[in-house]
Formats: sequence, C-alpha cells, structure tokens
Amino acid sequence: MEFYANNILQSSSSTAPYGFSWNTASVANGSYTLSAKAYDAAGNVGQSANILVTVNNTATSSTGTLTAVFGNANGSNYPNTVEDTFLNINTDVNASNVALNTYTWPANTPANAILMKWDVSALPANAQIQSATLNLNLISSSGDASYQIPVSEIINKQPVIAKSTGYTYDGTNPWTASSVPYGGVPLAQSDIAPAADAPLIDQTNGYKSWNVTSIVKDWVANPGNNMGLLLNSSSLATSDSSRTFASSEAVDATQRPQLVVTYTLASDTTAPTVGTFTMPATATSQTVAISSFTASDNVGVTGYLVTESATAPAASATGWSAGAPTSFTFSAAGSRTAYAWAKDAAGNVSAAKSSSVVITLPDTTAPTVGTFTMPATATSLTVAISSFTASDNVGVTGYLVTESATAPAASATGWSAGAPTSFTFSAAGSTTAYAWAMDAAGNVSAAKSSSVAITLPDTTPPTVTISSPASGAKVGSKVTIKASASDNVAVTKMQLYIDSVLKATSSSSTISWTWNNSSYSRGSHVIQVKAYDAANNSGSQSITVTK
Repeated sequence: MEFYANNILQSSSSTAPYGFSWNTASVANGSYTLSAKAYDAAGNVGQSANILVTVNNTATSSTGTLTAVFGNANGSNYPNTVEDTFLNINTDVNASNVALNTYTWPANTPANAILMKWDVSALPANAQIQSATLNLNLISSSGDASYQIPVSEIINKQPVIAKSTGYTYDGTNPWTASSVPYGGVPLAQSDIAPAADAPLIDQTNGYKSWNVTSIVKDWVANPGNNMGLLLNSSSLATSDSSRTFASSEAVDATQRPQLVVTYTLASDTTAPTVGTFTMPATATSQTVAISSFTASDNVGVTGYLVTESATAPAASATGWSAGAPTSFTFSAAGSRTAYAWAKDAAGNVSAAKSSSVVITLPDTTAPTVGTFTMPATATSLTVAISSFTASDNVGVTGYLVTESATAPAASATGWSAGAPTSFTFSAAGSTTAYAWAMDAAGNVSAAKSSSVAITLPDTTPPTVTISSPASGAKVGSKVTIKASASDNVAVTKMQLYIDSVLKATSSSSTISWTWNNSSYSRGSHVIQVKAYDAANNSGSQSITVTK
C-alpha cells in the first residue's frame, strides 16, 4: 500500500493492517487531497477515491493564521453556505442537480457554465484574507486531455440560484445579451469580471482547485459585491470536450464543493457600544421584557449580556449570548436595575447601559393558619375559640370558621377582619369546625380543624295527653282516667291530680287510674295529669268533667 497527500508519496506499507499516521502539525494549513494505492504480486494496481481534508492547526485561536472551510462537504466548519447550479444554452433549471457541468460546443464556444454563491459572512469584519481556494471534485470528463476552466466574479446581476437559467438570472429577468455562446444565449457571459484564475483541468477524477483569493477579498471588503462566481466552459477546447463535478447536492459528502479561506485578524482594541437598552418602568414578574437592546462595534459584536451588577463582566464569563436577549430575570422584586453589556471577538467589553424597573409581584402565596383551638367538650352550640392565629407573606385580611371542610371562596359571606372568639354549631354531638384565613389577593389557606363533643342541657318539657275521659264529659260515680306522655329524651314520672289533690303516680310514660267519685259533690271537677323528665322538666294537661 502507498499513501499520498496532494499526489506526493508520504509512506508505504507491506504489512496488514495497512495504515499511515499523518502528522498534520508539520504541514501548512489548507486543503489536501488524500489517496492510496494497492499493489498485488502480479503488479496490478488499485487506487482509492480522493478524499479532501482541511488542515487547521489553529482553528480555535484568535491570533495567527486561521482557516475557515465553507460548504457541505466533509470537514467543513461553515455548512449550508453554498448554492450552486449550472447554466445551459436553454431554459432548464439545474439547481437541484447532483452534478455541475462545463461543456464546450461547438469548438471554442462555452455551452455550459457553473454558477455558485458562497456565503462568507461568518468571516470576521477584521479578517485579513491570506488565501482562498475553491475545490470541486471531478467525477467525469470527455474530449481534450487538458481543459481550461476560468473562474470570475458575477457583476451587474444578483442571481437567484434556484431559478437561474441560460437566459435569466432569476427566472424572469435576462442576463445581459452576449454573442459568445451558441445561438446568442447570454449564459452570463457579459455579467462576469475578468478571470481570477484559469487552471487547466486534466481527466483524473478527484478534487481540482481554483485560486479565488482576489474574489473573496472583494466580498469581505465589499459584501454588496458578493453576487456569486462563474466557472466557465473552456473557449479553447475542441467540440464536445467537458468536465463534470459533484455539486453541493451530491449524495457523497466527500465529493461536494469546498471553499477554504485562510485569514488573520487585525488587532482590535475598540470596545463595542451599547446603543439602546430599554425595559418597562414597572413589571409584575421577575422576568421582564427587554424592548430594545442594540450594540455596535468597529469590527463586530459577538456577545450580549445582562446583569444585575454594575461591575463589567469578563469576556469569558458565562451567560454571554450571540444575539441580544429579549428578557431578563431579576433575582427579587422591588426597585431593581439591570445593566446591558456587549463584547467583540477580541474580548473587548462595552461600558454598561442601565435600565431601572419597579417590580411588583402578584401575591400567589396563601396564608397559613397557625393555631385554632376549641375545648374538647361543650354544653352549648356556641363554643368559645381559645386561639385562632394566622400569618401571610403580605398580610392576613380575613378569618372564617365553617363546619365544612371545603375551602370557602374569598368572596364568600362571613369573613371577618379579625379572628373570631366563638363559633355557633348547627347541632350538638361530635362535630368539627374548620378555620380559614385569606389575604388581600384572595388566596385562601389550607384548613385547620378542631373537634368538639357538644352535650346540650335538656330544657324541653314532656307533652301530656289525657285520652279518657274527654274534656267536658259527664261522668258517673266511677270513671277510669287514662293519660300518656312523650319527651325529647324520656319521661321519668307521671302524676294524676283531682281538684289539685294527688291521686296516683306512675314511673312510666302512661298512667291509668279509676276514680270512685261517690264521695265527691255534684258539679265540675278538674282532672290534671303531670309528666316529668330526668332534667325535672314538667308538662301537664288539665280537663274539666261534670259529675
């Protein structure tokens, strides 16, 4: 096996596994074509495809010679920076083609031309271009063994690559008229500057190079001049001579076009200037919108930062962003000031620009009920509250006690400005009260509960009913008096009176007594029955009968 760099033998190996360690630190920065050859005992030779690589020993340095590789090929560090197509002497659009064709027909007459646009805006404004090399991978050829392909800047027209044809530069507007190609098709021949380079391209497949240093220097110095470049078919070749290259749409990324630019950076000691930095005067969130943050620099602004400190941040500090931020989050509410900073690629940091904000945060923190204490037992539905305390991050504005464990609305009735000292239950028994607190923002606390066993004193007297005889009845000498009583708790005793004289007693809720009134005078007599409960509440009924 033999290993080559730019077709120069670097090493050979006769033992598998075959390999070669290339010390790239010992070579100059730039593009290199790597290839390998293999031999067998019969002298047959096989050759690999060419691989294009870029050597960049100082890629992360801000001083010395730097290398930028544009395009979608392997090894590029600025992808998506190229558009390409080829023009034919017709109205075809070839922007999506995987190949770029140059073709001479008839003899000495360009019939195709390669049109490319390169976005080199990533180069620093203070970049001093040392070299620029365009690399295209030859994939097929025909005709002359040597084929000249000049490269020129596009002038006068700003082509739209996706729509360009041999007739128009944007799908509508024509190129400047030209009689050079066959049939008077313009083919951009009158819209190019003199050739910057015109190498002879052989028929060996692999990367071929053009020196486009003067073109890239012009693009960097005058960005408006970057209208693209044209690689022209040879005007010196015989008929049907051609060279075809892989386009940026090629499936194999190792064959796509590359633009390799080496440059140095001029010393920059001028710090950026923050032009505007505007925030609202008041806010209701710690994250505050930045309505305007602009900065400028003699070379270019590379970083933006907002801080709460008036001390200038280091260029290496964390938090710098490539674009101006649209908001900033303060560490706390209140009267706050933010400071805006900008930096450039040389690490120069601007003077601060400040903006002051008064932040009033909405209150979303609910109060907390600290204590809520009632006696464990009570003998009244109205029970004393011995302790009801609550706290809030802003202030408690309302207190409420309920029998429901469901949180009340801040708009519910019954809230009081101070903690209540008692609460009236709806019924006796084992019951629970819940204490709540709210603040001015309407936040309601979680509940705090207190359980009470309420035993009420019995004040309800029994009810007495005399069922016999009927009131107003006329009775004979002997009559049976019957009565019953009921009570909310229980009847403990019944007494029967005749004309206010106790005649009979019962320990149940009924009484029955036979009255022999033979010794009583004729006329009206009063029968009264009384009933008592355990609390000594009494109830009675009286009727009048006539003997």
